Amino acid sequence: MDDRDIALPVDPIDIDLENKVNIITAHSAKGLEFRKVFIYQAVENKWEKYRGLNTGIKLPPLNTPKITDDTDSTEIDERRLFYVAVTRGKDSVYITYSKRYFDADTGEVDTDEKIPSRFISEMNVSKHIQHTDLVAKHLEITKLLLEENHTLHISDHNKSYLRKLITQDLSLSATRINKYQQCHYKFLLEDIYKVPVYDSVHAILGNLVHDGIRFMYIKRNHGRLNDDALFEIINLQIQKLQQRLDVGMIIEEQTSYDVLKNDLEKSLKIYYEYLLNNPIKYLRSEQWIRGVVDGIKITGRIDLLAEDEYGLIVIDFKTSQNIPSIYEFLGLGKRSDKTHLRQILFYKLLIDSVSHHLALFKNKTVNRLRLEYIDIKAGTVKIIEVPTQGMFEYKLRSNSKTTKSHDIDMEIKVLQQDLKMTYESILSLDFSRTEDRSICKNCPFRHHCGR
Repeated sequence: MDDRDIALPVDPIDIDLENKVNIITAHSAKGLEFRKVFIYQAVENKWEKYRGLNTGIKLPPLNTPKITDDTDSTEIDERRLFYVAVTRGKDSVYITYSKRYFDADTGEVDTDEKIPSRFISEMNVSKHIQHTDLVAKHLEITKLLLEENHTLHISDHNKSYLRKLITQDLSLSATRINKYQQCHYKFLLEDIYKVPVYDSVHAILGNLVHDGIRFMYIKRNHGRLNDDALFEIINLQIQKLQQRLDVGMIIEEQTSYDVLKNDLEKSLKIYYEYLLNNPIKYLRSEQWIRGVVDGIKITGRIDLLAEDEYGLIVIDFKTSQNIPSIYEFLGLGKRSDKTHLRQILFYKLLIDSVSHHLALFKNKTVNRLRLEYIDIKAGTVKIIEVPTQGMFEYKLRSNSKTTKSHDIDMEIKVLQQDLKMTYESILSLDFSRTEDRSICKNCPFRHHCGR
């Protein structure tokens, strides 16, 4: 425009215009005041830099230590800048944050849950929080949970509060149904009271393997999946492993870092070899779906949505060391359960509840549900794939000549009944402890329960 001496007509901006919105950085806001101030994305790594290992668990802001001269000077500067932003408001200040944000690099929602800025917990703002009755109730419940081996007594007032939480906020997933069926009390602590717990080392390992697989599919879509890309992905995931692990977690679960690192590297290499010979088309990963079935809110996250010539496939990755046989998967043995079958069929309920209005599934049919187990010992990927309806044809052994059938439609009906019965039981406030003590062995609340 300058080279050609062409004027670009622009309407003048009236800087004195009332009710305007100023989009401004905290640095630029120094010395200014506004009637209302909105501070967004108030999460760690945005307002303050990452320092050291972090398990993602935040204690309540009780007896927050005062800032001393030994405090990192960079953190002091960051805190001062946050103070500048907060004090720019004449009438009110709104501090907002989300659990997840859109990742511009990957083009998808970030899978890592965000943590509120530590500077928020240092502010004495409890009297300004809306719904203080709910805050007080949470504090009351937290004090109760700190008592060891107590007998659970729910007052009438708390019963009303809990039912309100359940009807307004609770969405059931396959994981939550399985958890409730294992131990009602653990479900209450984790999914109703939201007591913070750190992920087990094996859960962290599984999440990192899933992440690495997602990167592989993305790179293959762009024609850039090769040995160098695999090396890059492995190194990135190992760095994340170092950041996410806490020494106390490793000691308590009696797992060495070297073992976890080795399992992570092996898992990604195994899947890489499998992917090179798998022509399936990647569509979407880490896709959250929320729907309603029989008036019950349900939710779930699809690990991978893929497509081939026969239609869409929902794929769920498993890094469990205990890989079930077909017999165990279908729950046909005395000690076998249908945990993984229930998980994979739950996707059918989710997709059916949203497919009519979700663009992702328009004009396409999800006709298969697949579990992909990464078997580190065998160095292979084991696949169990079931149809979304009709009969599931299978063999008990790969070399068997006899084919058996299992009714998937019947299993989905059973799952719907389980969903309804579980929700009704939760709503009745049945939160009794499990009688199966073997489940307590790896429970994060076993010390609290005295087991």
